Amino acid sequence: MKNENGTTKLSIEDLIKLAQYYNVSTDYLLGLTDDEKTNWKKYDNETINKNEIKKIKKSITKIERQVTVIGNYIEKMELNKDN
Repeated sequence: MKNENGTTKLSIEDLIKLAQYYNVSTDYLLGLTDDEKTNWKKYDNETINKNEIKKIKKSITKIERQVTVIGNYIEKMELNKDN
């Protein structure tokens, strides 16, 4: 997705919104799995514990790295296409 600056970097928030909209996992959107089923879980403050928060943060960090790599790859592909 190009933003107003013409770049193709996708934010984590936008990736999650796309996954929720299409009802697929972020891994599916990133091409990391062929399984498009989601494992979305609804949490509230009473059911989530510190260990789950730690796992979620770790997953988010991993996804952020993957999105950056994919964004860089897309930019490189677009630059090569123009040459």
